[in-house]
Parts: sequence; structure tokens; C-alpha cells
Amino acid sequence: MLKFHNTLSNKIEEFHPLEDNKVKLYICGPTVWNFAHIGNFRTFTFGDILQRYLKFKGYDVTYVMNLTDVDDRIINEAANQGITIDEMTAPFIVAFNEDMATLGNESPDVQPRATEHIAEMIEIISTLLENDHAYESDGSIYYRISAFPDYGKLSKMKFEGNIVGGSERIDTDKYEKEDARDFALWKLVDDEEKTGWDAPFGRGRPGWHIECSAMSMKYLGETFDIHAGGIDLQFPHHENEIAQSEGATGKLFAKYWLHGEFLKIDNEKMAKSLGNDFTLRDIIGRGFSPSAIRYLLISVPFDKQLNFTFENLQGAENTIKRLQDFKKRLQEAHLQDGINPELQEKTRGFLRDFENAMDDNLNTSVALAALHNLVREVNTALAHSTVLTEDRSEILHILDKFDSVLGIFGETKEEILDAEIKKLIKERQLARHNRNFAESDDIRDFLISDGIIIEDTKEGARWKKLKEIEVTEKRINNLLRHFSGQKISGELFGKSSEVFLPTFDEVFSGSNLRIDSMGISKDETWLVEVKLITNPHGASKRILEQMKKYKENAETNEFTKTIIWLAVFGELPSKFIEELAKLDIYYSSTKDIEQLEKILGIE
Repeated sequence: MLKFHNTLSNKIEEFHPLEDNKVKLYICGPTVWNFAHIGNFRTFTFGDILQRYLKFKGYDVTYVMNLTDVDDRIINEAANQGITIDEMTAPFIVAFNEDMATLGNESPDVQPRATEHIAEMIEIISTLLENDHAYESDGSIYYRISAFPDYGKLSKMKFEGNIVGGSERIDTDKYEKEDARDFALWKLVDDEEKTGWDAPFGRGRPGWHIECSAMSMKYLGETFDIHAGGIDLQFPHHENEIAQSEGATGKLFAKYWLHGEFLKIDNEKMAKSLGNDFTLRDIIGRGFSPSAIRYLLISVPFDKQLNFTFENLQGAENTIKRLQDFKKRLQEAHLQDGINPELQEKTRGFLRDFENAMDDNLNTSVALAALHNLVREVNTALAHSTVLTEDRSEILHILDKFDSVLGIFGETKEEILDAEIKKLIKERQLARHNRNFAESDDIRDFLISDGIIIEDTKEGARWKKLKEIEVTEKRINNLLRHFSGQKISGELFGKSSEVFLPTFDEVFSGSNLRIDSMGISKDETWLVEVKLITNPHGASKRILEQMKKYKENAETNEFTKTIIWLAVFGELPSKFIEELAKLDIYYSSTKDIEQLEKILGIE
């Protein structure tokens, strides 16, 4: 039986939806005035796990997450930039949804924006004025907390005396209120102020809290099943939502309240002043995968604080790699025909353990332990050749069940190799078959120079990309994506240079990273191509042939200058450097990546 810790009752309760098999879920989304930080994404990932698990349990879920696209910060920043609030928020809405998808969070069924629901807010405020739960003062409308005896039932706070709890988003002394605890529902704005809406009680703009009441009740009804969000919103935001919603309808607002705990960075509170308010993009730019970030975010139950460190994140990265390698090994293993009933029963038992853990207030830590127990058991069976053909499909089905909730494996995609590299792998296999080991070794060295490691197993040749290459590709990708079009001066590309990083639309990343793009250096049109080399002493002849093809491509397309950035791990042989000079090709070591990051201020 699924149980949650309900903040409203402060008890563990069995979950029983208001309507059989249907669950209505609302999660407070971001204020889109900037990029969301990793602490925000802990809450949003908890929300994603919640809605995924409800679906896993067979419920028909309606999932709503709002966007706050009007508040004081947005209005002030838009005014400073001389743009509208829509122009101010639009890129951050796009960025937020991109980041959610990158992290593997599923899109909500409805993503309402506050500015598109002003009419619903005005209707609620009008009702509160009519039933004396709200009043007007100096043109603004306030909620009268004294009219709602249950105020504080969510946060369990006592409110004797004048305790300011309305909203940190307004100056308490700016408006005349009956009680310092009362909070703004509608703020008066001057006629000349651009951001404002006409209402029966005067031109103004909504307070923060009324926005979520209006949007949640429009899409989920006056009473719905679950309201969730970060613990920082429990008071005053969620407390005020309850007061204004129930004050308007006279009905229970939400049956269950779930709150995600804080994320700390190295045991410190996240803060701009400490320089640790990392965005998702900051962390990915350091070379970490979205799957590893997601794994770390869910590794601790949502109602416990999470200490985020880059050491822990590296551990999560290693764990994700092991899980993905395990799945790939299982998919590719040559198995004997048949079925192993004992193994299948054990794997089904791990799935039961997983469900029991998730039923216990979404205990993702114990749920992940069940997954690792399954991996350990199946790996042992694979080593002893006791996994049979019919077992594989059952185990993969169970892994898919795990991942339908956890979302850490991602889609299983065969990595795309360049046609040339595919051809070389086949040539190497043929050379080995013909016992031409010199040719086989030569091809192997060239593939290593492209960061491709070949493993010869009894099932045949397997390949994988060097971890060092993956991280470096991400760093270059981040470098060029975020700082394209900037002029850079320094010891770069093998000489003292002053160049513009290219402006480009797309990065093509395969077995080697190639960026075909136009940039400008003085009056020249440049083609920039990037190739990562891990073993410059091996197969340099083949590499030079590839460089010549790149040059021919540049000349055919009438580029006046070509940079072929050979990001080298190690030192280039002197003869190789001489040949590059003849081709007028620039080269560098991976130290240049660090130099560029330093120049551009990327930590």
C-alpha cells in the first residue's frame, strides 16, 4: 500500500485518491527570471519521480506544474533592459523546459503561466472580497488572516502577535494593512506602469500566492489529491494558498501535501554570495552527464536533506556507467537456449523490493539498493553462464519497470560511429582473421587516436569511447556553445593567436568531435574542425591523410583559413608537427582547453 508523509497531518498516511484510479497532482514550478539552479531541480526531479511512480501503480495522473512569469524581479529586470516581461521570461521558459528534458524529467500534462490566468485570479479575489476574507487598502487588496481560523495548519506555526508572514516579495511597510500578517492578493500599480491589468477593484497585478490557487483549481478542481513543492514554500506560500483557496470555496484545497527537503553544496546552504548556486548547465559544462546528476538527486529520499558534492557526483557517474555497461552486456551476451526459473523468481523479488521501498514514502535510496541487488545477482549468473535466452527478455523487462520510475538508464541507443571507423573495425576483424597482426595493430592504434577502444571478447569485438574523450568533448562543446563569437587572445593553436571562437548552429559529436562552422578572424572566413587525439605516436600516417581531406574540404568551400584543432593528449612527434606545418594546420594540446576556459572565466 502506497504511503506518504502528509505535511498537513504531519503523519504517514495511506494514499487514497479522491476519485478511484485518478490522481490530480500540482507542483509549484519555477519563477522564470533566470536559469533554475540545481536545488530547484532536486524538487522538480522529486516531482517527476512522484508522478512516474503514481503511473507505475496504475493511476491515471493529471500532472500540473505552473510557471511564475510575473513578479517584482521579472518586472524590475524587464524595465532595466527596456523590454516587456514576456520578452524577459521567454528565453528562460525555453531553457527550463530544455533542462527538464535533459535531466530526464517528463513534461507535465499542463504547464500554465501566471500571466495567462489573470481572469481566474480576479474571480477568486472578488469572491474573497464578497465574503469578507479580503479588504482594500490604498488601492491594493489584502487577505484577512483573522477571517481564517485554520491559518497555520500546514506549517504548524503559531501566529500570536504581529508576525510578518505574507510574502518576502513586497516591502511590509509600503502598504497600510490591518495586520502585519496579512498578505497581498492584488497590488495597485500606477497608470503609467506597463505591467498591470484592469480589475473591478482597480488596475494592478497579482500577488505571488494567488497565482497558484487560480491555476491549480482551474485545471484540477477546487479540491485535488496532491500538492507538492520544496520545503522552502511550505511557509508562507503554501500556507497562504490554503487560506485563500479554502477561504474562497469553503472546501478542502488539497488532501495530501508533500515537501522536498533542501539541497546543500558541500554541507553549505546554496547562495550566490558563496558562488555555489550552480545551474544544471554549469554542472554539465564540467563534464558530468545528466544521468549521473539525476542519480545523485534521487539517491537520498525527497524528505531528507541532500549534500551535493562533486566527489559524490563523480561516484554517481561511475555508478551510471556500471549500470549501462551491465545492461549492454546483458543485451549482447551469447546465451544458451532455455529458462532459469530460479533466476527469474529472484529478479521478480528485487522488483517487489523496489515497489515496497517506493510505497514507503518514495524511499528512493532503498529502491536503488534493490536495483543494485538485481545487477549483482544477474552479473554472477552471467559469469556462471546460468542466464538463458528466455531469462534475458524477462530481466530486461524488469529493468524497464525500474527505469520507468527512476529514469536513469535513458534510451538504449547504439552509438553512431563514422562510416570510416565502422569500415576500419571490419578491416581489423578481417586482418585478425587472416593473421595479419601488423595491419590489425595499425588499425587499432588509429582507432585509439580517435578515442575508440576495441575489446576482443568471445562474443566478438566490442568498442567503447575513452572516458577522457567523453569529458573533453563535453568541455569543448560547452566552451563553444556558450562563448561563440568572442575574440580570444593567447597562446593557442600552437602559436600566439588572436581569433574569434566560431558562431555555429550545431555540434556534430561522434567518435571524434568535429565542428564544421564559419567564424570570423579579421577579414577572413575560417573553417574550424576539432579532432581529439589520444595516441599521437600511433598511426600518424592515417591521421595526416584525414587532415588532408579536411583541408581539401575547406578549399573546395572557399574558406580562406582552416583551423584543425588537434586536441592532443600528450606530445606530438616532431615529424608529425613538420607535416602539419606544410599543410598550414594549427594544432594544440588539451591544455589549450584549460587556457580557453580560464580566459573565458569557465570554472
